[in-house]
Amino acid sequence: NYMSSISIEELSKVVNLSPFHFTRLFKQEAGMSPHAYITQLRVNRAQDLILRGESLLGIAYELGFADQRLILIQGGIKL
Repeated sequence: NYMSSISIEELSKVVNLSPFHFTRLFKQEAGMSPHAYITQLRVNRAQDLILRGESLLGIAYELGFADQRLILIQGGIKL
């Protein structure tokens, strides 16, 4: 679940790899780090919710952004 906080250590244990090896393989396959990938998923979801007219405060809370401005900054969204 990309909306909950999960560490690289937890992810690497699931696939029985060291955190370093997991991160390296993930980046090789996805083209970005696990953190960047999850952030991109969250930003994409935020953009969908913005287009639906949801409030930035509600979106920030739902997706785990500490501040509603982070949605705009990380997503490169201009209002």
